[in-house]
Amino acid sequence: MAHRAKDIIDAIKTVLTGLNTTGQDVKVSRAFPSGTFPNLTIYPGQNTIRQNLSNAIMIRELVVRVAIQVNGNPDLLDDQILQIEAEIWRAIMADTTLGLNFIDDIDPLGLGEPDLSNGDEVPTAVVESSWRVVYRHSVSDPES
Repeated sequence: MAHRAKDIIDAIKTVLTGLNTTGQDVKVSRAFPSGTFPNLTIYPGQNTIRQNLSNAIMIRELVVRVAIQVNGNPDLLDDQILQIEAEIWRAIMADTTLGLNFIDDIDPLGLGEPDLSNGDEVPTAVVESSWRVVYRHSVSDPES
């Protein structure tokens, strides 16, 4: 059995794989891949305790970051980012439990400011779409 935070990350990867703009180029990693564009990189952020309801159940909040990486015409980078962000939004909000019975809610936290680069003579932008996932597990075991 995996930690519930890992189950959440894996479920988000599943719902984001196959979007119109990014297709299969979705990875779980703390390092942003280079290569094909556009792409998505998913990684966990802060994972805090929200509430201890009893001696049996712990409520937690996991921030999940989805890094959107695009490149190309500098005049179109924002349009690409916003299109991909809209696709991410629809995919995640279609089922705010991600099909997992231990998720109570998912809240969008917004889109960050793009980090721009001209490294390979083609402008590249990376921006994070952040999500708060409220979930629960046994007080004695974060895997159950």
